[in-house]
Amino acid sequence: MSRFGRRNATFSIRAPSIDQGVDDKVRFTGTLLLAAILILVFHPTEAHALKCKQLPSVEVKYEKYDGIILAHVEDIVQTEEYRQVDLKVLNSFKAIDDRTLTIYEDANWGPSNLEEENLYYLLQTDRGWENPICSPTERVDYAKEDLEFLTNKEISLQPPPTPIIVTTKVTQQVQQVVEEPEISPQSTRSSPYWWYLTGAASLLLLLGYGFRRLLTRNK
Repeated sequence: MSRFGRRNATFSIRAPSIDQGVDDKVRFTGTLLLAAILILVFHPTEAHALKCKQLPSVEVKYEKYDGIILAHVEDIVQTEEYRQVDLKVLNSFKAIDDRTLTIYEDANWGPSNLEEENLYYLLQTDRGWENPICSPTERVDYAKEDLEFLTNKEISLQPPPTPIIVTTKVTQQVQQVVEEPEISPQSTRSSPYWWYLTGAASLLLLLGYGFRRLLTRNK
């Protein structure tokens, strides 16, 4: 073989086949699909957030939801299926007049955090009051526009419960003794009236004795 032929054989480049290019595209597409599935599985909150971007007007929200309250988060119990949130109701704008309320949220979506104040838009279900997925519930800091609309729709809460005072028989007896103390002979003797009576009796005895002696001398 000549030197020229040997050089051409050394630097020859093999062109890629059409089948190899198709395989690369399929492999790349499969990787993208797998990544999208993993994002949806491990980040459900972000997926819900994409669906909840467009919020309705305040008027529509007021008509759509069964109960609307401004409340402070007192406690949260997390389970696999839901979050149980205990609230202290500060103001109510629709349907609810309780001063304390327990609501339920989705285990992954629930927006409530301890010690925060939120404006809640709730639905009434068979389980109770629920803060559903995509509810426009938000922190009070970001609910200024809604609160302005709801100001004239506020309803009164139930009055706080009156404390019940249980008075036992022993307590009643003690109170009676304190209110009506018994007057003992010793306390009577130490009073001014006792001294007045003693002085008057002594004076009568002296007058009687003197009068008797006077009668005796006259005889």
